[in-house]
Order: sequence, then C-alpha cells, then structure tokens
Amino acid sequence: MKDELIQHQIEKGDAPAGWEGEAYRVVFNALKRKPDFKLPSDFAHRVAGLAPVRANVFNWDKFFLILGSAGSLVMLPFAIVLFRPTLSVGVFRFFSSYAGLLFFGIGFILLLSWVDQKLIRKIQF
Repeated sequence: MKDELIQHQIEKGDAPAGWEGEAYRVVFNALKRKPDFKLPSDFAHRVAGLAPVRANVFNWDKFFLILGSAGSLVMLPFAIVLFRPTLSVGVFRFFSSYAGLLFFGIGFILLLSWVDQKLIRKIQF
C-alpha cells in the first residue's frame, strides 16, 4: 500500500521528501521513457548459443543393455546345442486329471475380475 501511495504522490507531482521518494521518482521517470535501442534480429539465436551445451557423456546404462542383449544372443545357440532340449506337451498331461480344478480356477479369476470392475473400482480412497 505504501508503494501505491508514493506512486500516486509522484504522479500528482508532489514527491515525498527523502531518499526513498527520490528513488521512486527516478524509477517512475525511467519507466515512462521509451528505450532508445533495438535488439538485433539474431538476438534470440545468440542468447540460445550462450546456453550451456550438454557434454557428450558416455551412457553406461545403454552400454550394459546392449552388451547384455548381445551376450544373451551369443549364448542362446550355445545353450541350445549343449542341452539339446526337446519340445513336448507331456508335462501338460498332469492337468488332464484336474479338469474340474482348472475350470474352477478360470471361473474364480473371472469372478474376481468382475467384482473388481463392478464394486471395488467404484470406491474412491
């Protein structure tokens, strides 16, 4: 409020005495004048050129990702040749005697999904 009061006094021409009033008068007079310079057309480009440029830093994360992926691709044929895996569905014969349990599990999962969509997601915590 004090700043506005001083501003109104200066605009009326009756500036308050003291260094504070003089400082406000100088600032307000300077703000009334138009600048006598014009920025060059490439000013924004020059300012952007002064911004710090990110140094090329070695990315260790990317290095280890590529190294691990390449190592896995190289070791995969070696592991296949060494262990000679055979593909069979014999392991799934175990489930044939538990058909009821399988249907119960699928039904239970579907029931939980329905309960989640209808009841639980409506509750906002």
